[in-house]
Amino acid sequence: MIVGESRLASGGSRATLFDPTGNGNNTNLGTLGGLDSRANSNNNNGDIVGYALDASGNPFATLFDSTGNGNNISLGGLGENHSMAYSINDSGDIVGYALAAPGVSVATLFDPTGNGNNISLGGLGGTSAVALSINIAGLIVGNATDSSGNYRATLFDPTGNGNNIDLNTLISPSLGWELRTANCINDDGWIVGGGINPDGHGEAFLLTPEPMTIILLSLGGLILRRKQ
Repeated sequence: MIVGESRLASGGSRATLFDPTGNGNNTNLGTLGGLDSRANSNNNNGDIVGYALDASGNPFATLFDSTGNGNNISLGGLGENHSMAYSINDSGDIVGYALAAPGVSVATLFDPTGNGNNISLGGLGGTSAVALSINIAGLIVGNATDSSGNYRATLFDPTGNGNNIDLNTLISPSLGWELRTANCINDDGWIVGGGINPDGHGEAFLLTPEPMTIILLSLGGLILRRKQ
């Protein structure tokens, strides 16, 4: 499945499910009553998320009806009329951002039912944070500004308790890198994003978890193997 957006001849854009054969049988996924929409992500169950404008022109994170029949669900926000969904995993967990106050965006875990029980994931002390990707284990990455306004690649606490981690703290300072955004995390925990390399140039990076270790625990003669 391939999703994105297409421009209409009459103006405006529409979230689109594209025909992978190239025969042009693309599906217009509609909006929330407004002029524009865009699909940002889909999962292996055929669920599609992105944003759409409502009749008042407000952009809201949206769970799209993949049939194109228009039964789209607004995922709401965090008190302001502005939100965006960027990623959905195979469990149906949806992340993105929402405005919590004018000029203040926070990373958000959305209620997929559309009932508004969205969870603010906070940030790193600044006024901007966005969750860009969530994997099957529920690990969430994106970026956030710190109290000085610097963008930092971020691993978000999915509970909403604010224990977010600046990914720069998980690598050696001797590497000379500044990780500014984490764009995607796969189901093995590999993270890709962008930052500033030791030469001061913008460059893509790949982070991989340290190799798993095997710990043997002997409990009354029973050997258990635990992965960390």
